Amino acid sequence: MPVGSVVVLSSLTYLARVGTAAYAEELVRSLARIRDAYASSVRIVHGFPVLIGGLDDESVIRSILEIELWLSDSDKRRMHSLPNTSAHYISEWLKTGTDGSSASASASDIHPRPLKLPNSLHSLEKATYVSPGWEDLATCLPALQEEDEKNLLGVIIEELNEKFALQLDLEPSTDRFSQPASDNTDSESVSMIFAGSSHSARTLDMIDREGVNLLDATTPGYRLSPETVGKMADDIRDLVVGLDPINTVVSIQVLDNSTYYCGHIFGEMSLPKNFLIRSTMSKVSCGT
Repeated sequence: MPVGSVVVLSSLTYLARVGTAAYAEELVRSLARIRDAYASSVRIVHGFPVLIGGLDDESVIRSILEIELWLSDSDKRRMHSLPNTSAHYISEWLKTGTDGSSASASASDIHPRPLKLPNSLHSLEKATYVSPGWEDLATCLPALQEEDEKNLLGVIIEELNEKFALQLDLEPSTDRFSQPASDNTDSESVSMIFAGSSHSARTLDMIDREGVNLLDATTPGYRLSPETVGKMADDIRDLVVGLDPINTVVSIQVLDNSTYYCGHIFGEMSLPKNFLIRSTMSKVSCGT
């Protein structure tokens, strides 16, 4: 990733699957992996789920709030959190009274509970935190309308701009348009172009089926560089000549053979610690 990149981490699916304590521990591990790989050249913050389809799970809503309160306590310098967005998110969505979510009278999980959570975002050493329980906790979150989604994204983007001197557009597009898929497989085939390394070439074999015209723009041993990307663009340009753009899909695996994960003895996968050094050497080698 380029120097100065900002990574926003968040996974509602994982939080719902493992709960508050395991999610907090994995977040600390994830931050450590990225710091080991990129040192201080990349900044990382915890993000917020944008619930376009809403959420009808009181226990997950409570977990979201617990994570936010834990972050406010463990990230004292606010290096990995967005406190302004957090306050907005809690008041507008996680608490009842402003967004049309369920009345607090129906809340069933309002009792305090102890949680073993990491002391800080730099250590897995645990401490006991007490989740107080909230009588005004929303029992469900409504589906976001376009305007609601735009407002929430605007709050997030505004704080990212202020915090990291970015220039992200404060007016993100939340248009939700679609077009019906044409049922034309009987008369016209769908063309799919795959570009990348031999991994992408193997993907061709996996999806080979009737009605799909597969076109190969892969290069065995491909690695990311200005020269290889230029050749990839030329190959794709040659293949799309004469194809119907409505029935053509181009899959580009531009990072093939460029980023690797290492397996540890306990089965965990992470970026190698000397990733930056090897990546830099690779780029120098490709340019000579």
